[in-house]
Amino acid sequence: MIVRSSRSHKKNKMNKEQEKIAEDLISFLKKNEGVAHNIDISKNIQKLQKGINSTVVIGELKERNLIRDSGRGGEMLTEKGWSFKSFKKLKYAHISQKIKNNISFVLNIILIVCTIYITAINNNLSEKNSALKENILDLQVRLSVLETKINYFETKKNMAEVEQNKSIGNK
Repeated sequence: MIVRSSRSHKKNKMNKEQEKIAEDLISFLKKNEGVAHNIDISKNIQKLQKGINSTVVIGELKERNLIRDSGRGGEMLTEKGWSFKSFKKLKYAHISQKIKNNISFVLNIILIVCTIYITAINNNLSEKNSALKENILDLQVRLSVLETKINYFETKKNMAEVEQNKSIGNK
């Protein structure tokens, strides 16, 4: 008879033998349209008759949401249980997800650092741009003053030439 585990137990890690038993149980359930009575399960999966294997295997499968109570003194596969292939693939998927999460975390950190760096550069460039605009305005004012002086001196030169031509013409 299968010993039921309580849902409040902490997650037990299954050993290799228990993982094999769990895979056999899932295969058995798949062959029986996803549901089987506990008596049929214990008859067909002999190693589940040992109390500790039953407690650990059934408890782990339920905790991993691969099986659930059928409500008729048995167990049934969940949607996740139907797609289950092996614990090796499940562990690989779990490790892959952790790697993806770590890569995503590192890329987010890099993105944040780059954003801060670009913001600092942008602020620095904005300050330099403002300083250049001020210099341009100052130079435009100076240029205007110089152009006025040039115009003044050109006008004075032209007047001097006219006076000189008048004085030459009067002689």
